[in-house]
Amino acid sequence: MSYYVSTFDNKFKRIFASSYINLDKRDIYDLALQILSSHVSNMSYSIEREIKSILNSYFDINQRYKDVYVNFCLSNKLMALSESSNELHSIPKGKDVRKVVYLKRVNKFYRSSLLEYAKKENINIEFVELAMKRNFLKVITGFFLQRHCNQTLTPQILSKLEFFVETINTNNRLLIPYQKTERFQRFIHELCSTIKGDTSVPSIPSKLMRTILSSTRFHFSYINELDLSMQELTRIRQIQNTAFDEVNLFDHDRMSPKIGAKYIKNWKQRHQIPIFGWKHESILDEINQIDNDDLLYVNLCIYSSLNIKTMDEVSLEVLGF
Repeated sequence: MSYYVSTFDNKFKRIFASSYINLDKRDIYDLALQILSSHVSNMSYSIEREIKSILNSYFDINQRYKDVYVNFCLSNKLMALSESSNELHSIPKGKDVRKVVYLKRVNKFYRSSLLEYAKKENINIEFVELAMKRNFLKVITGFFLQRHCNQTLTPQILSKLEFFVETINTNNRLLIPYQKTERFQRFIHELCSTIKGDTSVPSIPSKLMRTILSSTRFHFSYINELDLSMQELTRIRQIQNTAFDEVNLFDHDRMSPKIGAKYIKNWKQRHQIPIFGWKHESILDEINQIDNDDLLYVNLCIYSSLNIKTMDEVSLEVLGF
């Protein structure tokens, strides 16, 4: 039986034809059961029953829709489930599967966070884009030396920088980005003092230093997202929230750092707040709530598929399907 009727527009026909249109509800459900079962190494009756219960909730579609649209929605969910399953199967053994799913979910937010951060910090977006590179600290140090000290990166300076990076990545791994940035600021000051042969705190143009520190904080925040485990990311969030609360309670003067004389309201509070905000934190919490049991991959597969948009179903609903 054809599902095409005269009321369907041509665009909808093309989209509809690309789905599993020849499958009925039972076929879709059985295929989904096979997909999820592929993520269970030791299937048992109780586990199969749990998976079926999960699928009943997953395929729960508002019955006020017309049958043809219900079937279309079910087909889309099946395609999303299949895509999510294939991605999970492609993850190499030994990888933190939760972390892979987390990065996939938050990846779409990085660009908007980058633009928002550059605007809020009033720095050129090129510096924030650069901050997403692994070699950012090397590049920004070279930029500073050339701009302020008329100096290039020598093997001795590179050696000092490599030691600093190694220390940050090991001993100081769980410092929040704000604290890591403070340490990098001291590193820059010491480097500048050594080059100029002056033990006093060097006078660095405030705009130059602000650009370096703001982009460095973004760098450490982004690298944390890539390199830290889910447990470490959660711990960093807790530390940041605590630090922010403490600053709120005790730092009454709320003054800017003494890079320049300019006062910036709530400077310290603002820089304690995670750059990647509530969206990342909510996703982190959602994934952490998934039990690490026999159904871990099943639940991660469902979770990932719910965030795959195969098409805009809302727009179709407006059309009356």
